[in-house]
Amino acid sequence: MEPIAFADAVAFPDAPRCFRREYKPPPPDERAAAERAGVFYLPACTIYGYSARSSYPEDWPAEDDAWRASRAFPSVCFSSECPDGEYGFTPRAAVVEISEDELRAAAAALGGAL
Repeated sequence: MEPIAFADAVAFPDAPRCFRREYKPPPPDERAAAERAGVFYLPACTIYGYSARSSYPEDWPAEDDAWRASRAFPSVCFSSECPDGEYGFTPRAAVVEISEDELRAAAAALGGAL
């Protein structure tokens, strides 16, 4: 799915509009089995993002289910590893809410714009 533009994004209820997350991959011994199965992890990095409910109402029940099951919300995230952004789900417990200005500055520093 193509990432939803910030200007068009509708924030998921109870999720922060803009956020930052410090990502650290699992330790090598925990990664080994996943990597043998073809799953690879990003290097440690700071991920920035914004809450972005799907533009398709038929997706909303699945988004609501993810929130109820694990407090994960739909979002667009970007980092040095993915500067153009990627749509996915983000765990609420892993993020720190930031201002829109901080989000825009991070996007600009990574070579993009919101």
